[in-house]
Parts: sequence; structure tokens; C-alpha cells
Amino acid sequence: MAHSQGTTQMFYALTESQEYWKSKVNLFVALAPITRLDHTTNGLLSFFAGAVSLVGNTLTLFHVYDLFGSGTSVLTKGVCGIIPQFCQLMEGFVITHDPSLDSEDRFQVYMGHFPAGASVQSLWHYAQNINAHNMQLFDWGSESLNEQKYGQATPPIVLL
Repeated sequence: MAHSQGTTQMFYALTESQEYWKSKVNLFVALAPITRLDHTTNGLLSFFAGAVSLVGNTLTLFHVYDLFGSGTSVLTKGVCGIIPQFCQLMEGFVITHDPSLDSEDRFQVYMGHFPAGASVQSLWHYAQNINAHNMQLFDWGSESLNEQKYGQATPPIVLL
């Protein structure tokens, strides 16, 4: 998914606002740092961005805080062993639009680790950044919560 994108964004945001991390990490190498997600072609992120409030609030209501966890990997291994075309279709939705570029020899190994899991809050944050057309810290959904977390009514923008 967009794990490396999110890691780069979060690390940048942390080091910009918290001295603690600056003192603990002396080198962070980010290949092709991503600071905006609004041009993503990822199907899952685009879907989540289009329905961020509905999906996020529904998942929170049912106490679902992560997606595609360890139980999903076991299911994925079984299904991909029987119907590899289904897994290629899912891979196209979540990761790449052209699964034919993937090595067929390594596909089963790759799908054995897919999906790796994602927190709902991370997906919600990605969706907020897609919709805001910038990189900002997580919007807690109300001015009072943002004020409590950040000392201002809106989440701080990290990069435009």
C-alpha cells in the first residue's frame, strides 16, 4: 500500500514538531519523499478519500481500528493458492494497475505477505491529506479536539 509514503510523511512531521525525535535519529534516508497524496491512483486510498467520514465513522462505531491484519494474511494465502487471478485483481486495486509487470515466480511469495495490515487512523489521515491537497497533521474532527492536540482549531500544515 502506501506504507513508505506515510512513513516519510510522519517522520518529517515528527521531526519538524518534536525535538525528542531530532535527538534520537541522526539520519533518515527517504527515497522519493512523498508530501502530497492528492494525485494518487491507488484504488483503496481513493475510495477512502471519497467516503472518509462515512467509512471512518462506521469503522470507529464498530471498534474496527485496523484493516488487513494477520488473519487476513492466512485467508489470502489460501485464496491465492486456489484462485491466483482473484489475488491479481485485488493487487491491482490496492497496489498496482498492471499486475503483468510482477514476476510470476515471486507472486505467491509476495501474496503470502499481502496484505500487511493498516490502521484505520492512518488510512483516515491519508484520506484527509488527499482531500486537503496538502500534508497536514491528523484532523481530530472538531475544533476543540484539534485545539487540545495542537493548540489551534485546525491541524497544522506540514507542507503545501
